[in-house]
Formats: sequence, structure tokens, C-alpha cells
Amino acid sequence: MPEFQDIRLYWSDRKRYVVFSGYRVPGGGGGSKFTAYITAKKRIAIYDHLDQSLWVYERFSEIIDGRDDESYGGQLMADIAAALGITEWADERLDI
Repeated sequence: MPEFQDIRLYWSDRKRYVVFSGYRVPGGGGGSKFTAYITAKKRIAIYDHLDQSLWVYERFSEIIDGRDDESYGGQLMADIAAALGITEWADERLDI
């Protein structure tokens, strides 16, 4: 597991810099506008560099369930899953 460090980001909703303890997800989406972090409390933080927005999720399933309007992209999702040790995941569960 990577070492936790202070992550400092500008969060436009709060109009200030914020700091939290975590580590950057390896790969981090391969050049997307998003960067993912695993926090010291084992939450998932996703930062949008263009909008300077920060989203925090308690579980990986919350990201999957809440992606109606905003898609983080398959590579970032795969990188987060790998960082959490999740080997299989899907974007949608079919009720069939």
C-alpha cells in the first residue's frame, strides 16, 4: 500500500484550498481530467481539475450507482478498482 501524505487541492465549491490525508491512485485514469485518491479513512476522493470539484465516496459501488450525469471513464474506474483490490466490477446491474 502506498504511503499516505497530505493532498492539497483547490475546491471551487468552498472557494478555498483543502487538505486531506491520502494517496493518489496509481494510473489515475491515464490523462483524464480526473484524479482519484484513496483517503486515510479508506474513502475514494475524485478531483476534477477543470471544474476544481471534489467528490468523496465511502464505497466503490456509490461511484457506479451515481454516474448518471458524470462519467469518470473506464480507465479511471479500473485504476480505482485495482487500488482497492476489486477484481471484477460492472457499470450496471441488469434486473433480468
